[in-house]
Amino acid sequence: MPNWQRLWELGREPVWTLKTEKGPISIKLNTLSAPATVAMIDSLSRTGAYNGVPFHRVIPNFVIQGGDIERGDGFGGPDFVIPTEASEHGFERGTVGIASGGTDTEGSQYFIMHQWKPHLNGRYTRFGKVIEGFRYIDRITVGDKVNTTVWGKAI
Repeated sequence: MPNWQRLWELGREPVWTLKTEKGPISIKLNTLSAPATVAMIDSLSRTGAYNGVPFHRVIPNFVIQGGDIERGDGFGGPDFVIPTEASEHGFERGTVGIASGGTDTEGSQYFIMHQWKPHLNGRYTRFGKVIEGFRYIDRITVGDKVNTTVWGKAI
């Protein structure tokens, strides 16, 4: 269950910044359309779970993917799952979603879109949109790490 008090404190569109080895990527999250996902991201970020975690999947003109807090290679995750909060909104450049192995199997892994891919619409949780740092998304390679995550204004 999401911590509703914490979501209220974060506000409707909090900014989550990934301070990567290539540079900061600031993401505006949507607590209204994906409350369970944002609550999970918040909990893991506050414990430092994403610190030092690499991007394990980079497919040019598609996505960069990271957040495997267990193994770092895309085959791990937390010891829990969260529900799918599927979005009909488009998965265009800069959209941030949660990786999934099927309905209600989401965990800590997230992806950031390089470009529009409509086949993802309605199948994945869209929980945010990049507002700064697009040039760093394009420079991320497999193995690049998120040094730390922070909440607040875009960096």
